[in-house]
Amino acid sequence: MKKVSFTQMKDCSKEDYEFLTAQAVDDARHTAGRLVCLASATVGLISGFA
Repeated sequence: MKKVSFTQMKDCSKEDYEFLTAQAVDDARHTAGRLVCLASATVGLISGFA
């Protein structure tokens, strides 16, 4: 995994922003699937309260 070259955002380079943007887009693309998995994992756990 690539690492960014800064410790503070004010020192971020264009390449760092491009890398971080690609990571954020990839994470956002998978968020819905992760939420569905989490929600379906809870089915039946709190059925006594429904």
